[in-house]
Amino acid sequence: MQVPFLADLVSLVDPTSPWSFLNYLRSRQRLFPFYFAERFHLPRREYEHYCSWAAERLPNCRFGAPVSAVHWDAAEQLFRVTADGREFAARNLVVGVGTEPYRPPAFATLAGHPRVWHCGQYLDRRSALAGPQDITVLGSGQSGAEVFLDLLRTRSGDDTRLRWLTRTRGRPDGVLQARAGALHP
Repeated sequence: MQVPFLADLVSLVDPTSPWSFLNYLRSRQRLFPFYFAERFHLPRREYEHYCSWAAERLPNCRFGAPVSAVHWDAAEQLFRVTADGREFAARNLVVGVGTEPYRPPAFATLAGHPRVWHCGQYLDRRSALAGPQDITVLGSGQSGAEVFLDLLRTRSGDDTRLRWLTRTRGRPDGVLQARAGALHP
């Protein structure tokens, strides 16, 4: 990867965070070997291991829950998301399911919905999320992680409820829930 180790999940925002790449290395007793190797760009595999390590430490992060359906509940003004046989409710939804914008069949009925978009549109439409207090990000990998992290950072202190539903194998049950500014079980 062309990413230096300080461009991890947290260091540039909070160098003392327990989720930093340096803390990951320390916990694996690899801090000194990493330093003396003088290779400050991370291999993809190392970054993947680091992200899995960080995700395992997030108290409400659940992985491995494929989304089978998403429906708009007009009466409640929220989305009903079925993932791994469980239902979740979300007032807003951000979809991050791949490099190319792709809408899985479970989302067919939501094509064109103004409150659902692919993460490829996130930066252009991020301002639309300034008011909502309940946001769900769907999707695995770096894109979903980046959108979720950006929402945590930009919504800090406003008590927004954030969820991240992902199919990554790092966690068996697929859901991370948070209030902006603090993660909650």
